Amino acid sequence: MAALSRRVGSIDALRGLTIFLMILCAAISWDAGLPAWMFHCQTPPPDYAFRPELRGLTWVDMVFPIFIFSMGAAFPFALGRKLDKGEPIWSILLYLVKRCAILAVFATALGNADAARGSLAVSSAIVALFRLGVWGAFFAALVRTSRRWINAAGWLALAGLMAVQHFLLEVPFNPRSNDIIILILAHVSLLGGIIWLLSRKSLMLRAAFLVALIVLKAVGIPFQEIFGWAQYLIIALPASMLGDLVVRGVSLAGLESASCKSCGKTVAAALIAFAACVVQLWGLYVRAVLPDLFITAALALMFVLLCCRQRNVFAYTGFLGFLLLLCGIGWDFVDGGLAKDYCNLSYLLVTGGMSALLLCPLFLLEKRSLLPRGLVMCGQNPMVAYTIAWYVILPLLYAVGFMDWFDGVCRTSPFLGFCHGLLIALLTVAATSLLTHFKIYWRS
Repeated sequence: MAALSRRVGSIDALRGLTIFLMILCAAISWDAGLPAWMFHCQTPPPDYAFRPELRGLTWVDMVFPIFIFSMGAAFPFALGRKLDKGEPIWSILLYLVKRCAILAVFATALGNADAARGSLAVSSAIVALFRLGVWGAFFAALVRTSRRWINAAGWLALAGLMAVQHFLLEVPFNPRSNDIIILILAHVSLLGGIIWLLSRKSLMLRAAFLVALIVLKAVGIPFQEIFGWAQYLIIALPASMLGDLVVRGVSLAGLESASCKSCGKTVAAALIAFAACVVQLWGLYVRAVLPDLFITAALALMFVLLCCRQRNVFAYTGFLGFLLLLCGIGWDFVDGGLAKDYCNLSYLLVTGGMSALLLCPLFLLEKRSLLPRGLVMCGQNPMVAYTIAWYVILPLLYAVGFMDWFDGVCRTSPFLGFCHGLLIALLTVAATSLLTHFKIYWRS
């Protein structure tokens, strides 16, 4: 396996886009009269109560799967570099276990730190200071540095803050309280990394793992507590296969072709891939599943005709994306409708396919050096981006009195309600990009 000398900007941009959308959908004003498709399909306004019987897909429902996909695509790069450096397999396995444990502790600490915000016995000023302190402890614990005492001091400070919350703020520590997104990522990173190591020399073997998982999910094997984490590998494993294609030298060759005709076909194919994602947000949300299937099949055929002679990762990504997408739409009929919670197979296949298709235009932008730099830098520092809005930006804005005023203003119209989330998401990208610019990264 050849050593990789640089990051793949399109994968970083996809991860950064995911975090931007994640912050945006969480920070929009929920009481500003925004339409139901601006929220999770199964928690619609006005009461936002979870309704498991609802079926469909909104853009909010696809944010988390894209994050998993970008994690899977990074397996060959992160673990492949370790192999290139001559690290033994046992050392890499130990690294995977260690990373899973760190993410699990991170998830538990986040879940408990959020509990103080809901306590009526704690003033907002104290909560703001506490959250800033928690982020500072995380910063010291996770920052990449050769001075390991800084990391150790951060973990000790975090433990101390949890004790302060438990005994002084009277918000009991609950080991079962956690950030479910980070907890799922912890398990997917461990299981996916192990499968990648086992199948690193054979994409066919990894495809066999993927098929086995799909079959288990399809037949409804009754061990949800075990399979609950592994099912997300249905998204991560195809992404790791695409990452391997890049590592193995199946590059973006051909996208820079001087031929106007070839260039036009590639641009058209990228637009078709993006259009297929937009179609899902209409067809699966309004439950026009059969028309959606026919339209998507037509778009897939157009993509194949445009790219059938290409032998690059752009074409392979589109082929795989459309394959997963069409299988997922077809399985919607079997599942009785696509559902994020409790997650069914059609949801995993559809969102995995959409994630792959979103990479196609990003590949094209990368080849032409047009990727949004902010998203790329945000994607290179995902754990910072995931936390900095809630633990730094918002506490500071509330401390100076801006957010109290802004919250009130943004409740007056749907447009301003959207701007509420947009401002926080843009500040998150800006703050994370600044840290990345100065090469300040968190271990994740």
